[in-house]
Amino acid sequence: MRQVVVGIDPSTKASGYAVFSGGKLLYAAKAPARTAAEVTHLVDWLIDQHVETGAPVLVAIESAYCGVNVRTGLQLAELRGRISQECERRGWRVTLVSPAAWRKTTIAPPPKMKRKELKALSVAYAYTKFGLTVTDDVADAVCIAEHVANTRT
Repeated sequence: MRQVVVGIDPSTKASGYAVFSGGKLLYAAKAPARTAAEVTHLVDWLIDQHVETGAPVLVAIESAYCGVNVRTGLQLAELRGRISQECERRGWRVTLVSPAAWRKTTIAPPPKMKRKELKALSVAYAYTKFGLTVTDDVADAVCIAEHVANTRT
């Protein structure tokens, strides 16, 4: 059975999600997941639709971006916690991935790029590599999942 990697770029409005298995991108989209019920529903749906029963699952969640304000940082930490809890309850491994780590192995940006430029690079990467026309949160989730699929499985 192939390892499944779910990449998540958490957001306070709507998070980006991507599912990889066997080196192939199976799914990428943006969906709201702010409450525990939304997180549970989304995680269940992703796995039911895209994961072979019994397959080992590794969920990769982007760690905090340091440029956010304190309120947003706390909201994102709470969201990461809810997602992690739901995944671990199901027996899936969870790992946090720093933006610098996944960017290095996917979009390889030059030093000191602004956040807006980094987001544009990930969108271009998702389009060039996978033919996806997606938002920056979804593109980041694709990059996170691909990074983990190639470095941690």
